[in-house]
Amino acid sequence: MIIILGVYAALVWLVFFRLKVLPWNLITKIAVSVVGLCILLTFMALLNTRTPTGQVTVTTRAGDVASVVGGTVTEILARIGIGSLTLVDGDHFDDSNLNRQLLSSTEVLGEQKAAVAEERVRAVNPAVETRAVSAFLTAENAPQLLSGADIAVDCLDSITARFTLESACRKMGIIMVSAAIGGTSGQLTVTYPEDQGLSRVYGPPEKAVHRGVEKTMGTLPFAAISLAAMECAEVVTMAVGNPAGLRNKLLITDLIDHSLEIVDLGPH
Repeated sequence: MIIILGVYAALVWLVFFRLKVLPWNLITKIAVSVVGLCILLTFMALLNTRTPTGQVTVTTRAGDVASVVGGTVTEILARIGIGSLTLVDGDHFDDSNLNRQLLSSTEVLGEQKAAVAEERVRAVNPAVETRAVSAFLTAENAPQLLSGADIAVDCLDSITARFTLESACRKMGIIMVSAAIGGTSGQLTVTYPEDQGLSRVYGPPEKAVHRGVEKTMGTLPFAAISLAAMECAEVVTMAVGNPAGLRNKLLITDLIDHSLEIVDLGPH
């Protein structure tokens, strides 16, 4: 935009002051101002057409595993103005969440996570349509929870739950953004319905372990926030109509040595 306005200003200077093709008077001043305003409004209108408008389902708990990155994903997508959010979590906050979960605080201990997340979205950006579901993700309720979604964001800590979400997304034609963390490390990938997806990361679903390395390494807040931000970057990329950068790729990072590697998982 700055370049466009700069070119316009240069043309004005050339026509009216350098070459003096036209006189610089009240009428031409108004005309130049109106044209400049039209250029600005046109650019703003083009920006507005790129506003993320997709419907996103954020799944943050399944079975006995609590959310780690779900709160941060919710916060970022609310602030960026995603069209609508379905927030799925059947758990309530307890003091073990305080070290890493963005929406947790001593004031909300004992409250339902989905309800707190919904309240936070409305406080940050009431224009975002929000639906809170206080339930655990299962194969049985996944179709209902994902109904109408364009993208599902995996904020789960169970590998088996991730396969459950992926299976439902595949059947419903929904893109899945999946992240996992363990200690200071994390990984991220994007799976389209026709892709092989998580089996290229974890192996066949029937042979996958229930929990990953986070069972022994824990989950540190800076790793959770970093991976959540990367998930949101992929969500917004697709929501404005661009292809996912990490489709059939696995981003692996370790925040201790600030290393980052992208592994090609092969064609879908």
